[in-house]
Amino acid sequence: MSHRRKSQHRARHHKHEIKPGVLPPFTPELVAVAVGAPEASAASETPENETASETPANAE
Repeated sequence: MSHRRKSQHRARHHKHEIKPGVLPPFTPELVAVAVGAPEASAASETPENETASETPANAE
């Protein structure tokens, strides 16, 4: 029962994203933001992580 409830919740969210009136104008913008948000975060975390690893305090 718990699993079924979770599935319904996901379907509801999906339905909202796949709206017919907001599909064409929202598809490219949503994809760009969704792909640009995580990608930008990962790229920003990459150099920061490297700097922290090279930090002298870490070696201590």
